[in-house]
Amino acid sequence: MQQSTGNVKCTYEEIEIIDLISALKSLPFINDHSFFIPTNMTVNPPGDGVDNLIDWSLRDIYEAINLDLQGKDPKRNATNAVINARRSLACLVDWYLLRDGFSYCKNPPRNSEEKTNILLKRGIIDELTSKVLKRIIDIRNITEHEFKPVNLEKAENIVELIRRTKDSIFLNSNPAASSIVYGEFKHRYSNNGPGKEITYEFFGWEKAAFITALYDIDPWMGVLIPESRFKAYIRRTLYKNISTEELLQILYMTS
Repeated sequence: MQQSTGNVKCTYEEIEIIDLISALKSLPFINDHSFFIPTNMTVNPPGDGVDNLIDWSLRDIYEAINLDLQGKDPKRNATNAVINARRSLACLVDWYLLRDGFSYCKNPPRNSEEKTNILLKRGIIDELTSKVLKRIIDIRNITEHEFKPVNLEKAENIVELIRRTKDSIFLNSNPAASSIVYGEFKHRYSNNGPGKEITYEFFGWEKAAFITALYDIDPWMGVLIPESRFKAYIRRTLYKNISTEELLQILYMTS
């Protein structure tokens, strides 16, 4: 990536989350919902990624179908298909939590119920989807913790349901796209296609902005106040000092 232009200098002040929320409320574009989100960061999925796990699951289910047609036992492949489909779902959920910063909070969600509850509150899934996914998790638990196989018909239903659910959730909210700057600033961005140079040019701050810096060594979010075109004062709070409920409140304000 090629970047530009002036000699940018930022001064930081660490503040409590209650002060950050108050500062965020004072920004005009938050109050009238006219904020501009000019810059997105691509978020990579955890581990092997959702698509790979779905692909492994589909391969297993098709092999199970072929074995069944040959009069052979398909249970091993059917069970593997369910396990990988469930892993893909878990990967997708964790991907959203990474994108929105919940993974960096001082009390990150630990179990599937807490994680699902956050997706519900964020509007990424609805109540019906939540109930369906819970039933899938229950079947996975029987497979993994009670060491029982899954029959072919049930495995087919689970794999197809998870595949379609993943596609539907993606259309509603892309887990790979994370907004990192809320507010207006002068810039130019050029993407000339895969494998080619990306050019990003920054021409200075003009107005206050809200920034989520998830990819620093110690992730933070803060309000930026320009002192000149290339000099700014940032009042920020580290994610490790923010609770999931406080982060939900901030994300609600900026969405």
